Amino acid sequence: MAENPILAAGGIVVRGNTRPTVALVQLRKDGNWVLPKGKLNRGEDALAAAQREVHEETGHTVTVKEFVGTLCYEVNGRSKIVQFWRMHPNGGPARELMDDIKQVAWLPLEKAIRKLARPHERAFLASAGPAAIKSHRETTAIRALPSAAAQAPAAAPVTAAEPVVVQEPVAVHEPVTMHEPAPMAMTPVNCAVSRRRKFVARAWGWLRRRKA
Repeated sequence: MAENPILAAGGIVVRGNTRPTVALVQLRKDGNWVLPKGKLNRGEDALAAAQREVHEETGHTVTVKEFVGTLCYEVNGRSKIVQFWRMHPNGGPARELMDDIKQVAWLPLEKAIRKLARPHERAFLASAGPAAIKSHRETTAIRALPSAAAQAPAAAPVTAAEPVVVQEPVAVHEPVTMHEPAPMAMTPVNCAVSRRRKFVARAWGWLRRRKA
């Protein structure tokens, strides 16, 4: 019977207006740089776990934005499923880092991708990161616009307005394999396998003839 998967959650935490940067955390046990994330507590939902883990690992309270994707991989033969949301820090650090974390780095997206120690996290951030940065730029640009509501004349009431349906994006990002398969006829391994099969066929034919 297959074991239940490990459930975890985290965030792509982005700050900065003109030059957005992404938060990475360094693990104390091995020095690896990873995205902030962690396992769900018993009875905890993924969104609450993501916000809690990011707060504990980065020291920042955060505002959770849109869902950006799911990362699936194996840990010691057991599946691990990590859900991620885009997040924005609320000011400076609000608490000390948890004991498992050595330090936090804020890096531009390309540098953050290169600094990540684990290939599946590099592939995930390369896939989901550009959209997260784009959304961050758009929301920070909207916040930066001066409010003209008080200066503009009151608009005429609109009747029979239809409700607006906003679909929450749901994207699944799995580790990307970078190996392009070579043509079958050109692969030395396939040639070797073919020679072995021919050898086995000849050997069986030889044995059948001896028995006859």
